[in-house]
Amino acid sequence: MAGPDEWRANWPVVLAAALCLAFATVPYVTVGIFLLPLQEAFGWSRTAISISIPISGVTIALLSPLVGRLVDHVGARRVGLAGGTLVCLCFGLLSQVGSSIWSYWAIWGLLSLGIAASSPLVWTAGITSRFHRHRGAALALMFCGSSLSQALSVPAGAAVIELVGWRSAYVVIAATMAIVALPTAWWFFHDARDVSRQQGGDRPASVRLSRGLSVNEALRTPHFWLMASAILFGSSVVLAAIVHFVPMQIDRGFSPMAAASAATAIPVAAAIGKLVSGIMLDRVRPPLVAGTIFLFAAMGFALLIGGAGASFSTALLVGALLGIAAGAEVDVIAFLTARYFGLRCYGAIYGLFFAVYQIGISISPVALSRVSDVRGNYAPAFPLLFGLCVLSILLFYALDFLERGSAGKSAMAEEA
Repeated sequence: MAGPDEWRANWPVVLAAALCLAFATVPYVTVGIFLLPLQEAFGWSRTAISISIPISGVTIALLSPLVGRLVDHVGARRVGLAGGTLVCLCFGLLSQVGSSIWSYWAIWGLLSLGIAASSPLVWTAGITSRFHRHRGAALALMFCGSSLSQALSVPAGAAVIELVGWRSAYVVIAATMAIVALPTAWWFFHDARDVSRQQGGDRPASVRLSRGLSVNEALRTPHFWLMASAILFGSSVVLAAIVHFVPMQIDRGFSPMAAASAATAIPVAAAIGKLVSGIMLDRVRPPLVAGTIFLFAAMGFALLIGGAGASFSTALLVGALLGIAAGAEVDVIAFLTARYFGLRCYGAIYGLFFAVYQIGISISPVALSRVSDVRGNYAPAFPLLFGLCVLSILLFYALDFLERGSAGKSAMAEEA
């Protein structure tokens, strides 16, 4: 199925995946708005409250390979519905935390189980199995759901806290997620495995599900290790720079308000990066698209090294360059996983890449904080960030070199 027919038959899957991904990211993006109420209620430090993020990152990294195998065996829809249900229950349960910070961390540990089972790993499995010709564009539209969440969840959540208090706000937000996301996934999110069950098993998409490499076969290819290394180095440095973007600009002489204003370029550029990269993945050699995405981030780091970030317009440009890379990286990973390793063990293989991604983004912000604490500012880290970003670019370009050779053609089992 190609062209308009592919979209006509499968657009509900994209809509459902985008909404489900948007709500799966709500716990992360709303940590900040609950931080002050929790601090006032229990006297916890902001650092203690923020530990929930690395707890979640490590948990998801450890569970992603297992979740991927579940997706391959029982289907993305069942795993996503179970994970989404757990997210809603645990997010609502945060309304019952007591004075011990351990209760907050424990609930976040349970919440992370649900987030792992409703992560991009799950929703991309549905998209990649239903789309072929327009897979990149479909993935890009799906990932716009996370941008929508970032744009709406914080102001809406803050308004709910103001109206009903922080405890009730947890319940209201959790109920909203359950009412909107879960029925949408139930009715509209069906991967190729579900379609095959419904229509007797002789669907072209179900045939593609049987093509591809096993996990052990994938681990023996250079493509896997090039991708894993590129993801680790590229995603880590971009995310670390974005997390510290505001204090980074304050160190360079901006007021907190000006630094925050410059940071608004990041989500806007991220949305644009998702859409443009998704369209280009369907039309241009995908590893070249991936390398070019991180080239934008490298340009941003080069501006910081050169000391050009002293003007507001340049700070805005740096934010936009980093945002483009941050917006496009996860859908590129999904696209390349299906392209090189097929759909037979897509969940398990993507789960390994997602674990690498989670490890990188969990460690890198802490490492950058350490540089700032020890050296008094972020400047000593800029050359390293630039170097790692360039290394990621070279690894993706090496992947393109392999693709053009016989080894690359033999690895692209799913694209027959």
